Amino acid sequence: MGPVGMTALQETYRHFIKLIDLHLIGVVVASLAATGVCRATDFTLDLPVDIIGIAVIFPIVFSIAGAYERREYALRSFATLKANAVALYFAHRDWPRGPEGLDAGASQLVLQLLRDLDRYFSVPESEQPQALYQSYRTYDRLSLSIEEMRERGVSSTEVSRVNQYLRDIMSNFELMRNFSLYRTPMALRAYSRLFVTVLPVLFRALLRLHRASRTSLGWLHHGGALQHRARRPRQHPG
Repeated sequence: MGPVGMTALQETYRHFIKLIDLHLIGVVVASLAATGVCRATDFTLDLPVDIIGIAVIFPIVFSIAGAYERREYALRSFATLKANAVALYFAHRDWPRGPEGLDAGASQLVLQLLRDLDRYFSVPESEQPQALYQSYRTYDRLSLSIEEMRERGVSSTEVSRVNQYLRDIMSNFELMRNFSLYRTPMALRAYSRLFVTVLPVLFRALLRLHRASRTSLGWLHHGGALQHRARRPRQHPG
């Protein structure tokens, strides 16, 4: 296996290990304890198997579909944000009149803004308010830079268009930020977590019931075979 294959395998293991948390360990321990209790007390419970589709499969499928849709919207917003940032830089470079444009300062501001937005999504949640404040400070500096374009002879229509670029950057950032803050609906998440926790424990009693049923059917089949053999007429040697 080459280096690329090893890296992909390590990445798969890393994502798999993230699934092992205290909640998963608690569910496994509770299921094992329920198995012991059902064996000791001969407790059985008849549960409809359809409850799995209603309580587990539907919420999981809905959550996966919703997460995929939010991801697509977030990627589209990120692409629009970068495109508007590039357009903002080109406007600073090409539109002002005079021997020197505003491209040097604008490029630094645009790069600083992209770094600030990247930092907001990278830092822990406790540091996000400070990162958000830094992003809005860079917005303010870019707005002042756009007003400087007016002083350099850029028409009001063109200045309005550049302000629209900045507004679109802010709008797409806020959209991505809302996707990060408001993910899976809390009620659906609590519903799924409840049934994922409770059903493995309850189905231990259902499994005990099925095992008892198979044992009873086995004894009935064995008893029927003995009865058939007992009723079969014996053949005496002639």
